Amino acid sequence: MLTFFRTLLKLILACTSSMPPKKDPNKPKGRTTAYAFFLKDRRSIYKERGEDVEFGAFTKECSELWKKHSDADKEKFFKQAEGDKTRYEEEMSQYVPSDGYGAKKGRAGKKAKDPNKPKRAM
Repeated sequence: MLTFFRTLLKLILACTSSMPPKKDPNKPKGRTTAYAFFLKDRRSIYKERGEDVEFGAFTKECSELWKKHSDADKEKFFKQAEGDKTRYEEEMSQYVPSDGYGAKKGRAGKKAKDPNKPKRAM
């Protein structure tokens, strides 16, 4: 009898794990920011040189460069981001969620109160 309850408990815990819900594989990829385009550009420069750099050092250096760049220098990346934003909005306007991915799970809403239900005693 005890093993039955242990097995049942394991099944319940497996069903209510804290894993994130599965994402729709057909959903369009999110839009890319100007800073992400800047990082991509910097990464290609390092690859051309053949340098191997640690992730932490690379991002620290890139963040310093991004802060030092003027708005005119950043304009190229903002234009790329704007183009990607329009791509994303166009794809999302045509996107129809696949079965099982579009509906939100959870509580359907509050139940309507029964006006005839007796009140609690004070």
